[in-house]
Amino acid sequence: MKRTTLGGLDVSAQGLGCMGMSEYYGESDWDTSIATIGHALDVGVTLLDTADQYGAGHNEVLVGRGIAGRRDDVQLATKFGIDRSSGDDARVHRGDPRTLSGPATPHCCGSASTTLTSTTCTALLRTPRSRTPSARWPNW
Repeated sequence: MKRTTLGGLDVSAQGLGCMGMSEYYGESDWDTSIATIGHALDVGVTLLDTADQYGAGHNEVLVGRGIAGRRDDVQLATKFGIDRSSGDDARVHRGDPRTLSGPATPHCCGSASTTLTSTTCTALLRTPRSRTPSARWPNW
């Protein structure tokens, strides 16, 4: 597997996006998803992408279980600040101080995947395109 540098961190050039293991593409299958994560690690994929919003936290728990015992082989990227509480069609990106310093930050950086792996995470805040603290998700 080719390697690359991402912000000074050595990672696999190919990553595994884990969103579909928890929602959007049909029923979630724990065993198949965990086996997929294991296979990705076996072939050298070390960068796994998750978010607390995928499956309302389900994805981070799943990823944590999938990398159990192999944490030193993995770089985790997780996103936070995406509020789906009003439904998928009304997503809001939150970059306001309450989100960054309040309950959302411990939720992200103490999230299920990082709690299960006893480590820190690379937290990615998806910022809105506007300068407002909260903006609606673009309708692409």
